[in-house]
Amino acid sequence: MKIFIKSLPVLIAAFFFTTAPGLPVQAQALPPAMVGIVQMSVIVSQAKAYKQVRTEMDKRANAIKADAEAMEKDLAKQRDDLVRQKTLLSPEAFKQRQVEFQKKLMDLGKSFEVRQDKLRGASEKASQEIQVKLSEVSGAIAQERGLNLVITGNSVLFAIKGYDISDEVLKRLDEQLPKVAIPK
Repeated sequence: MKIFIKSLPVLIAAFFFTTAPGLPVQAQALPPAMVGIVQMSVIVSQAKAYKQVRTEMDKRANAIKADAEAMEKDLAKQRDDLVRQKTLLSPEAFKQRQVEFQKKLMDLGKSFEVRQDKLRGASEKASQEIQVKLSEVSGAIAQERGLNLVITGNSVLFAIKGYDISDEVLKRLDEQLPKVAIPK
């Protein structure tokens, strides 16, 4: 009797689990999928804001590169001067100038890293702003067309032409966000 009482909860649970699959389950009906597709390659390559960001980022990257090249030439000249002065200076004075040169070299390296980090940050911030507007535009078009799902075309193998809303998204994105304020 004790064994039966101890195993009663297990028997009750087993009964419910074995009979549960036979009970009808009420599933909530979802509306049929109304899909819109946005070809991100089209948006990224043709949108005015993306083009503007790319142009500005290329311009800033080229300025950093030009500054780095000029600095390299200047540093090479300073290094050559330091090498020539080795025989003219006392060992302590030469060592001091060598340490100063190394510090200057390290400081300039850090300065260029900071500039490149700022450039990446500015690019990311501008891209995020475009993505937010792209999402808003896509959502508005989806509402107007009665779409309940908008996906990027990168993962779509086949779709009927009417599902692609890229051209309309591009047109509205260009109207609403032709330029992006890029942080310095």
